[in-house]
Formats: sequence, C-alpha cells, structure tokens
Amino acid sequence: MKKLLLLAALAMLVTTSAFGQSAGLGGISGLVQDASGAAVPGATVIVANESKGIRRELSSNSQGVFNAPALIPDSGYHVTVSKSGFANFEAKNISISVGQTVDLRIDLSVAEAATQVDVSETAQLVENTKTDVSELIGQRQILDLPTNGRRVDNFVLATPGVTNDGAFGLLSFRGIAGHNSFLTDGNDTTNQFY
Repeated sequence: MKKLLLLAALAMLVTTSAFGQSAGLGGISGLVQDASGAAVPGATVIVANESKGIRRELSSNSQGVFNAPALIPDSGYHVTVSKSGFANFEAKNISISVGQTVDLRIDLSVAEAATQVDVSETAQLVENTKTDVSELIGQRQILDLPTNGRRVDNFVLATPGVTNDGAFGLLSFRGIAGHNSFLTDGNDTTNQFY
C-alpha cells in the first residue's frame, strides 16, 4: 500500500512539473504571404523582446509558416519580417500570456523602387561682402613700427579709416569719434567719456 501511495505521489509531482514547464511559456507563430495570398518561403523572421534579452531569427518554410515556441510571457515583443523584393514588415508591442500562442498573418507588399541621388560636385561658396573696417595689429608690426612716445593708439593710425580727431587727441574711426570700440590685448580701452 505504501509503495502504491509513493508511486501515485511521484506521478503527480512529475505531471505537475511537466505541466508547469509547458504551460508557463507562450509563443508566436505566423503565415507570411504576398499581396495575392501566395506563401512566401524563405522570409527572414526576427522575434525579439529587448527587455528580456530575447532575439530569435527564423525562416518561413515552403508554406510560408514560421513558429517561435517557448517564449517568456511578457509584453513588448516585436516581429520583423524581411525578404528581398518585398517591403519589410514590423509588428510592435505584442503581448504573450501564459500558455498563449499569438498567431500572425503577415501580408508583404512589393518593395517600391528606390531612387538614389549622388551629388558629386559642391556648390561654390559665396563670400560675404565685408562692410566694416577692422584690423589686427600683431606683435611683429608693433616691434617694427616706430612709435612716438609709448602710446599704443599710435599703431591704430596704421589702420585704414582711422585718424586723429585733433581736438582731444582721441581717435576717429571712419570719421566718427564716438560709438566705436578700441580693444588692447582683448580688453576694451575705449574712452567712454569722449
């Protein structure tokens, strides 16, 4: 009697664990067809779920059927189907429940002709017309030009459009004494009072 009871308990344990293994998973299957309803054999089918780290690459058989069994139940599966001569198909956010096999019917459309344009020449650059007057007096010019006293603004007089205003000893840029900027070593040394 004890042997019979032990054998029955063991049989229930094996049956329960086997049922739990097969029933705890799901799957995705499908049929790949063209626009006329004919099977598309040899199509590449990718079943993936990035959050679970699952990626399976399959091929449709001669009847256009594919099957991806034993998938972990979850949402976020996506199926991509590709075949040369056809536009790619993609189904996103497929949810699989425990024990469920999601069946897809995939109709592939003929790929449109792609046009590629290669540009071999570049457009010519148009230089902007410079309307202001600016000049940089470099170290070499400072060393080579004679100065009357130690005034740096004497070097500015070598710039076109700059003159001495005569009245106060200030500089006049393009005939305008005010509203100009005078920088020495990048610092604003414009006399704001005059």
